[in-house]
Amino acid sequence: SRWPSNLTLLVVNRLALQIFSTTYLTNLAYMCWKNGWGLLNHFQVSPWLSLVLSFILLDLAAFLQHRAFHRFPYLWRIHRLHHDDPVVDVTTSARFHPFEILINTGFGIVVIYLIGPSFVVVFLVDAIGFLYSLFIHGNLYLPPRFDRVIRLVVTTPAMHHIHHSRHIDETESNYTNILTCWDRLGGTYKEKTQLPYESMELGLEEFDSPADLQLPRMLLIPFLKARP
Repeated sequence: SRWPSNLTLLVVNRLALQIFSTTYLTNLAYMCWKNGWGLLNHFQVSPWLSLVLSFILLDLAAFLQHRAFHRFPYLWRIHRLHHDDPVVDVTTSARFHPFEILINTGFGIVVIYLIGPSFVVVFLVDAIGFLYSLFIHGNLYLPPRFDRVIRLVVTTPAMHHIHHSRHIDETESNYTNILTCWDRLGGTYKEKTQLPYESMELGLEEFDSPADLQLPRMLLIPFLKARP
């Protein structure tokens, strides 16, 4: 019952808005490189170092942007569509309001002007970020020992699913997109959930009716007050 609405958002967001956004931001990064705009271009960082720093800084920017969507009420009203999914699977990675894609694009413009990342990395981060989002939202099981090793560097499904818990102290954790160092440095890393992982409660309590899974109501979520 969830998939038709989630996959419709995938078509709208990914195949329409995100393609436009990625094309625009990649061309903007190229223009910044040609004109020497942004920190990395201003200091004429070597190409290989620029590739590495661009990836790190763009991932940091994604972490800060994600925190902003949770921190500021009007941004949260938009972002809560992603969190009101009562089950987390691959399709949840597409469950974003179109407004959020547009805001992300505006944020990306500011970031590119400031840091001047490699235009190659801007394109790759979008592609890799999309594929990695499928992975961390996937209803996948990794052996605990293997999971603990991986999350020393990058996010795992078990780690990100904690972020989708309906318990507020768990929702406000594990924001990182790819590199887990940002949550560790920011004090928002959470290792385990209150409940056993298999019985963890997902979604948002205030949007818990079957109607909330239908696309028309999903698109109205930014304008709806949360039910008590």
